[in-house]
Amino acid sequence: MFSPFFIFIFSIFVAHAPTETSTSMVTPEWVSDGTIQPMAAAQRCSIRDCTCKVSRGIIPPTGLSQIAKADRHNIYFLEDEFVLEAEQRKSIQAFTSKYPRSSSADITLVGYADGCGDASENHILSSRRAKVVTDEIKRALPNARIFYNGAGEASTDHDPRSRRVDILVSTKSNIEISIERVKADVYLIDASGSLWPDWGSWKSIINASFRPGSRIYVSKMHGCRAGMSLDAVRPSGGTEIWWSYWTVLDDMKPGETLAIISDFDSNYPLLDWEHRALEKKVREKGVRVIVIQL
Repeated sequence: MFSPFFIFIFSIFVAHAPTETSTSMVTPEWVSDGTIQPMAAAQRCSIRDCTCKVSRGIIPPTGLSQIAKADRHNIYFLEDEFVLEAEQRKSIQAFTSKYPRSSSADITLVGYADGCGDASENHILSSRRAKVVTDEIKRALPNARIFYNGAGEASTDHDPRSRRVDILVSTKSNIEISIERVKADVYLIDASGSLWPDWGSWKSIINASFRPGSRIYVSKMHGCRAGMSLDAVRPSGGTEIWWSYWTVLDDMKPGETLAIISDFDSNYPLLDWEHRALEKKVREKGVRVIVIQL
């Protein structure tokens, strides 16, 4: 179960904070011409820039029927297939049976394909998969509000986990819909100790939402290293999310989307002029920022 959260989708996001006299991101004498130089936050961390670039968690390979049993909200397909067979229909029925026929639930379906073959054809295939599952759900839940789309390739190889349709139900206690509808190119996850209660859920969502070419960063004061699996990260320590935010922007290209997941519960509030510096950097980079504040 997730803690309460808020989602902001802006072209620029930097939380406002009152002016403080304490040092948060940077000491004033290191500022020149409105830009931020080496920051005090980095000195409080035992790892470089309080940030680690990590890899998506790896799930052990398993058979098609075993995967279907493991997650009743996922419908898996054989390679190059989008026609529903008895196994997929049974899995869809297991999902729809949780709701009365009169239900008006908000449901999002996202289709995927593996990375073999032509990318444009795989995108069409992922859409067809989402469409056939949508049609099946509509027959069981005619009043449901359903949104579907094809997301194309979810891997670069023959990974059977990529040949699927994710069925996501919108409720006040989950955020899968937001992440699936607004795919991020870069994920920045707060791995401070305060995130421990929800860590397993967020980790699973990021692993499932990851697309080829995306990047994952964790904000942490100590205890991580570049290249390690997200599954191996253990939340601990304080929050230096603002410095990580500044650092990760350097890795972004114009037009990309950054998703930040944090409670922003920092011992060092963001100063007004630091807020302006971050805002300016986001503008100059030409990126979009999604903030999920827990």
